[in-house]
Amino acid sequence: MVLGIPYIAKTLDEARKGATKGNRAAILAAVSIYYSENNGKRPVNLDALIPKYIEQIPEEPISKSNKNVTRFDGTGGWYDNPEMLEIKANVKGNVQ
Repeated sequence: MVLGIPYIAKTLDEARKGATKGNRAAILAAVSIYYSENNGKRPVNLDALIPKYIEQIPEEPISKSNKNVTRFDGTGGWYDNPEMLEIKANVKGNVQ
């Protein structure tokens, strides 16, 4: 049986989506701990979690970036919207 390129591409895409979800979960866990230890206040940005709550902000696997922005621009890394309590990959497409 020969695996075709579309199958391999789909498998790699699913692996990246899974890694994105796992890395996002690690960030959300760190935010949750920060929130509970700081009287319900959210960190001003994700970098405020380092190093006490998380060793480093994990890479967003699609762009391989760990930058974080507060305005979604689709250029990679993580989008952190403190007003909506939302953190997601800062990439275009359905990766959440």
